[in-house]
Amino acid sequence: MLQLIQLFIALHFVAPEPNNEGVKVYASPAFQELTTFYSNAQFSQQGFRVQIFNGSRKDAEKRRAEFLRNYHEQNLPVYLTYDAPEYRVQVGDFLDRIHAHHVAQLLKENFSSAFVITTNIEAPSWEEKTAEKRFKNSAPLDGEIKVSDKAKK
Repeated sequence: MLQLIQLFIALHFVAPEPNNEGVKVYASPAFQELTTFYSNAQFSQQGFRVQIFNGSRKDAEKRRAEFLRNYHEQNLPVYLTYDAPEYRVQVGDFLDRIHAHHVAQLLKENFSSAFVITTNIEAPSWEEKTAEKRFKNSAPLDGEIKVSDKAKK
């Protein structure tokens, strides 16, 4: 799919014309419509998350709030899902199990039941150039997760 988009871009761009406002690019209306669609679209793919809670809705909402309060600096997405008869709190969108497992191990200090699950995740947007950038934004790789001072008490 990415190769098709790249080919489409190559065929529809005309040489850029410099001006005082930067670079002006001419593209067909079909190309503009396609780029608008893909930049606004949300795609999912097979990946991994860390599940930190499974239980009643009330308790799941409490654990989600606790995670957001204590780990807000990590910018990890947090999901509250329902799979009858239980609610689940899941964290992160990881492309590989290694990064998800790393985060699960670090979270076990405050969420002892944390474990890695395979699920559909939100795919990285095409503005994110590489998977490495996504990991740097969502999962610390240096062995540390910053915990707010409230969680340490």
